Amino acid sequence: MSLRTVVEVALHFESFRNVDLFHQGLYHLKSRIYREDGNRRLLGTPYSNFGCTLQVAEASSKPKPARTDHHHLIPAHIIEDQCTFSTRSFLIRYCEEEVELDDVGQFRIEIGREEADTEMPLTMEVDLMFADLTQHGGADRFGEQPDVDSTEFKSISTQLFRLHRVETGLHEFCPVVFDEFHFCLANIVVHTAVLDFRLRIWPTDQVLVRPKPAGSQQAQGKASSEGSPAASSSPVTAVAVPAIVAAASGGGAGGNGASGGGGAGGGCLRAPCCKAHTASSSMPSSLPVVSPQRPAPGSTSEALAKAKKQRVPAAQA
Repeated sequence: MSLRTVVEVALHFESFRNVDLFHQGLYHLKSRIYREDGNRRLLGTPYSNFGCTLQVAEASSKPKPARTDHHHLIPAHIIEDQCTFSTRSFLIRYCEEEVELDDVGQFRIEIGREEADTEMPLTMEVDLMFADLTQHGGADRFGEQPDVDSTEFKSISTQLFRLHRVETGLHEFCPVVFDEFHFCLANIVVHTAVLDFRLRIWPTDQVLVRPKPAGSQQAQGKASSEGSPAASSSPVTAVAVPAIVAAASGGGAGGNGASGGGGAGGGCLRAPCCKAHTASSSMPSSLPVVSPQRPAPGSTSEALAKAKKQRVPAAQA
């Protein structure tokens, strides 16, 4: 039985700006709120979303024909099994193109007394989702006849942020700049507030079962120590996301070395990638150390003399 603090987190996605994206296509932003608890992730539950666009009625005598809004092809929605909120999907075709989103996603998460006393931050994860439209004839042809049901999105870049002191109430502007290979900007405003205090007999947190990579754990642990309230006064701090390094052909020291037999501390990106890694993966983690047995000093000479006596000369035969 424990006393839990119910915190609501509202993410307002105000706008998106294409700075230098490599590919034309369909994009949207997907967000998740969670709290680190050792090797587990306690997920926040998205329960509502809405748009805050101001609708202005225009007085006109002639009705305008309906046109396809390329910046609102798929409406904002919640994916319950992933505990994520996705903004509207928009078509990007030009450099320096700006999209007005004005989508708000609301999350709720419970914080225990121990986490509140230690001021453990929440983590905000923002993914840039992309759908390739090559099979649809390109972005221009897709814009004329959009077929949104046959599009498949994938995450191409991720940014992480730490939300400190959420129980005190946050109202912070947080610009999200993605990496240089997907150079774009998303303007987000983060709001947090305490809604209720509840006495729980059993915890009701949703736990992410999937284990995290070792590299991300080290990077997040280092970032959390650097971005702790004692070290930084900012309530929202960015977390460095480790990039995926392709396997080198030579496999130097500390590299992956997929084909060249990686150096110290390296590992293959393909599993299994070669016979050596297949054999090593089937061996136990720790093997007993067995010292080789050496013969006694006089045993070798005695064996040779005995063999000479048993040998029959060729002349006698």
